[in-house]
Amino acid sequence: MVQRTEISKEVYDIALPQIKVSDLNVRQHERDLDVGDLKESIRQLGLLQPVLLKGHFRGPDYKGKYELIVGQRRFEAHRQLGWRSIKAIFAGALTDTEAKVRSLAENMHRARLGFADISDAITVLYSKYNKDIGQVSKVLGVGEQTIRRYIDIKKVATPKVTKLLSDRKISMSDARRAIEAAEGDPQKTDYFAQALVRMPSNAKGRLKEVAEKKRHLSAKDIVAEAMKPVNQISIILDLTPEVEVALNVASRQLNIDRKELVEKALSEWLLENHYIK
Repeated sequence: MVQRTEISKEVYDIALPQIKVSDLNVRQHERDLDVGDLKESIRQLGLLQPVLLKGHFRGPDYKGKYELIVGQRRFEAHRQLGWRSIKAIFAGALTDTEAKVRSLAENMHRARLGFADISDAITVLYSKYNKDIGQVSKVLGVGEQTIRRYIDIKKVATPKVTKLLSDRKISMSDARRAIEAAEGDPQKTDYFAQALVRMPSNAKGRLKEVAEKKRHLSAKDIVAEAMKPVNQISIILDLTPEVEVALNVASRQLNIDRKELVEKALSEWLLENHYIK
C-alpha cells in the first residue's frame, strides 16, 4: 500500500540545470511538449504552482541533480523562456511506486496525458498491487470503471488505435467500438478506428450493431451502412452549473464525448427503472 508522504510546504528556487525529468514521471510517450499558452501565462503571471521534486532540498551548495516528478510542462516552459531557475517543492523520500502514483494522479486529474502514458503507468501499478483494481483506484483517486477501461483497451489495442488515442483523435469509447466491431481482425480494427475520427456520434453508435448484423460486409461497407441517415430526435437539456461541472469532469476523466456520456447515462437510467424492456 502507498503511504502518504508529507510534501514540504517551503518553496525553493532550483536552478534548471540541477533538474532532470525522472524516469518515474509518467509522461514517456509525449516528450515533445507544446507549452506555448503555458509559457505566455508564466511570462505574464509567474509560476502559480511550483513543480514537485523527489527527495529533500540538499542546501545551496549541492551540485547534483534533483528528479522532477510532477510539472514537466512547467519545467519545459521555463526552459523555453530562458529562465535560470524554477520554484519547486519537495516530496520527501518516495519509493518508485509512490513517485509514479503522484505523477500519474496529478496528470490524470489535469487531463494532460495521452492514452499511451496513462495506460502504461496504470498497467505498472496494476501489477504492483497484485491486479487489485480497487487499490489502484484508491491511490489514484480515479473510479474503478476508468481504471478497468484503460487496462482492457491496452490489452487489445493495435498500435494505430493507441496512436489515435494518444493524439486524442478518438475517445476510449471509439476505440472500444472499433475493437468490438472488428471481432479480432486487426486490419478491420484499424479501418474502423480511422473512420471513427470523422464519424458523427449517431453513426458511431450504429457501427457495432451493423458489424454484428452484416458480418459478410467489408469494413468499408460496414462504415458506409453505419453512416446512412436514420430518424433521430434531438433533446435540449438545461443543466444546473453543478451538473455541467460534473459532466465536464466525467467527460475528461472517462475520455468520452459529453453528448455520448449524457446518452449513456440516460439509457442506463431508463433500463434500471424498467422503461426500456
